[in-house]
Amino acid sequence: MKKHILLCVIGMTPQIITETIYALAKKKINIEELHVITTLDGKRKLTETLINKGILSQLIHEYNLPSINFSEKSIYLIKNFKNKPLSDIRTPVDNESAGEIICKVVHKLTARKNTILHCSLAGGRKTMGFYLGAALQMYGRKDDKLYHVLVNEEFENLPEFFYPPAKSKEIIIKTKDGQFLKKSTSEVKIELAELPFLRLKELIDFSGKTFRELIDSTQIKFDNFKKIPYLGFIPAENILKIGDRKIKLSYNLWEFYTKLALQKKRACKHPQKLFCMNCTDCFLPMKGNTSLLTLFNQREENIRMKISKINSIIKNSLIAYYGKDNINFFLINSVGSHGSKKYGIFLDKLKIVRED
Repeated sequence: MKKHILLCVIGMTPQIITETIYALAKKKINIEELHVITTLDGKRKLTETLINKGILSQLIHEYNLPSINFSEKSIYLIKNFKNKPLSDIRTPVDNESAGEIICKVVHKLTARKNTILHCSLAGGRKTMGFYLGAALQMYGRKDDKLYHVLVNEEFENLPEFFYPPAKSKEIIIKTKDGQFLKKSTSEVKIELAELPFLRLKELIDFSGKTFRELIDSTQIKFDNFKKIPYLGFIPAENILKIGDRKIKLSYNLWEFYTKLALQKKRACKHPQKLFCMNCTDCFLPMKGNTSLLTLFNQREENIRMKISKINSIIKNSLIAYYGKDNINFFLINSVGSHGSKKYGIFLDKLKIVRED
């Protein structure tokens, strides 16, 4: 049974938290743990209402919900780069600081096993919601969710309204034209709009960097990926087609290279991942039950000779067109230390196509 965790970004409206918990409970999703990212002023407002006034406890009691693990340690303050908590987010630097803490918290929570993370971006500055959505794209798992909370317009931003009480009551609201009216809480409609997002965690390694570095390094990877030519095979002519260049090989060398290159697709250890992104798990050792010797049924010296010949032909054929760095993707390379080396090509599996 997976634990349901709620993460909210908020400013001065802690109502977002109770409204989200209420709406999820209506969907039979009971939150067991709460985490909040906010400013110093937001924390004061949150503490004053949900904790000191006991509003969160009231919600749990009124609707007979399971207890929610929530403490001081679950409140993450947005701080500047001097580690000073911010009262508000006003400047571009403040926004960048918010992005850093949001990214770190989402990374931390999604790293926990047997959990489902529910994220609400309804509170706080608009940039906080953007960063939360972006972080969830990078680290979100299959079952993690992203929401926006929708409340009837007349009940929005009421300082004393946090959720529809189990027993309806009348409250005073102020209309757009300045009039004050009594409204029953039975008229409140709180809904969650689930927002779809791309889950990129399985495609790209996002670990160990700041938010800005994550974006920049990932963009570089995509830009570089676009520059690398495609690899194709023309069986009838024993030709390797790399970009718009054609390399003629003997049948034995063509068959050897093609068979090894197609390991990237046929023997991929992570078929759910769209990109290889430096993964070499499909590379084969020289010897063993699953190895180059068993794949080709040839002697080791013959295999090494073919690797050397193929690499020499590819280098000489392409060096004037694609440069040393790009050529390396198409060579038969080895990884690992002496005695435990594995062999394959670094080219991403998406760049390998077959032609008739």
